[in-house]
Amino acid sequence: MSDLSPPGTYILSGCSIVQDGYMMRTRYNCDLEQIETGSRIGMLVSSDRCLHFYLNGVDQGVACSDIPDNVYGVIDLYGACAGVSITGSTAPSDSQSPASIVTVPTTQQLNEQKAASAHRHRFSKCCGRNILLRNENTTATRTKNFDHGIVYSADPVKTDELFEIRIDQVARQWSGSLVMGFTTQTVSESQTIAITQATALDLHSSTKKTWLISGSTVTHNGEIITENYLPSLDRLEVGCKVGIKRCSDGTMHLYVNGEDLGVAARHIPRNVFLIVDIYGSVESVSITSKTKNSRLQNESHVINETLPVKPAFHTNEEGYDVDTRAKSYSFFTCVGRNIQLRNKDTVACRVNGYNQAVVLVSKPLTACSPFIVSICCNFTIFS
Repeated sequence: MSDLSPPGTYILSGCSIVQDGYMMRTRYNCDLEQIETGSRIGMLVSSDRCLHFYLNGVDQGVACSDIPDNVYGVIDLYGACAGVSITGSTAPSDSQSPASIVTVPTTQQLNEQKAASAHRHRFSKCCGRNILLRNENTTATRTKNFDHGIVYSADPVKTDELFEIRIDQVARQWSGSLVMGFTTQTVSESQTIAITQATALDLHSSTKKTWLISGSTVTHNGEIITENYLPSLDRLEVGCKVGIKRCSDGTMHLYVNGEDLGVAARHIPRNVFLIVDIYGSVESVSITSKTKNSRLQNESHVINETLPVKPAFHTNEEGYDVDTRAKSYSFFTCVGRNIQLRNKDTVACRVNGYNQAVVLVSKPLTACSPFIVSICCNFTIFS
């Protein structure tokens, strides 16, 4: 968004203030590169026409002054930040602060609560010799060394069903990382197959086909079919969620933290099994996805269509009452090509890539009325 330079443009990028395309200030109190999922970012034009930014209800100070009338809020969902939700606005006096807003549960927390009560996928008992299965075969941990950590899904993956895992443990003394894909190898709980290969990339067969994503490379039966598919699975951190899906058109898609990274491979047959190689730096993973009967599907896990977007309000610690005639904001429907709007245009989600995701608030900001968004998807694989 720092590319925007028409007259009257004021931008906070990282911890720098940019006006009309020129750097006006560095080391502002708020650094947007340090925000996390659940953080609330607000902006407010005060009565003296100064622009303030707020982080979790705390005023970060004057960013710039002499703000004209009828300015619109604009957000660029660039890099790590892939989703925001408008959490509300108030019309306080100058002495009031957005700190009076009560934090509502994040969409991620709500979705994880739903997932806990639903039937999850499971790993097959057929696994590599260094794998320990726990939690009813929904957690797989490599107990020693850096290899022999192959696991399969207990059942074939259904069409248009996302199978997702969360990274629970990482050990940086090892190089390499998670490998994930599909195989036509039939896995049976009653008839265990011998997994003698140290890594999934060593799986080669004239009768069984395998499609794997390793680092940023996609292979089919050991042959590279796509390079630079995504930044790299080697950058996965604890808490990252990685999912894979066979779509109805026979394509294989990879998801990272709920974001579809596009087609990785084509012509995937039906009734394939998931294969995960818990290799190198990744030592433990847990399944987070549910069966097709629950409503996981291909929706981003951090965006919930039924999430209330109006927060609760109360009297703040200083005794100021929040104005109940709060102005409602939404996003303008003309958005960047990688943006999808939801919840009556109050949720913006970047569904592809890392850029082309600028959104504009549909109404001018009212003086002394903060506009606040909650970060609901932080995509750490991008910087």
